[in-house]
Amino acid sequence: MQLNDKVEIKYINVGKNLNIHLVDERIKKFTMDSTLQKIDIKSPLGESLLGKYVGDTAKVGDLENYVEVLGIVN
Repeated sequence: MQLNDKVEIKYINVGKNLNIHLVDERIKKFTMDSTLQKIDIKSPLGESLLGKYVGDTAKVGDLENYVEVLGIVN
């Protein structure tokens, strides 16, 4: 996974699927709804997804939050 990829992820802890777009810009607002969310590649979520592939799981930040990569569109 890399900059500008559009990714479907699942927050394993809460069972919520999200569609995100990895961008290189500061994002002021994040919501967990079904629309495409822009995520800063330098954010904890963005950093945890770098280099991941479909089926991989990643720990987000220092908390016990985990996401699974469900799909990637370049």
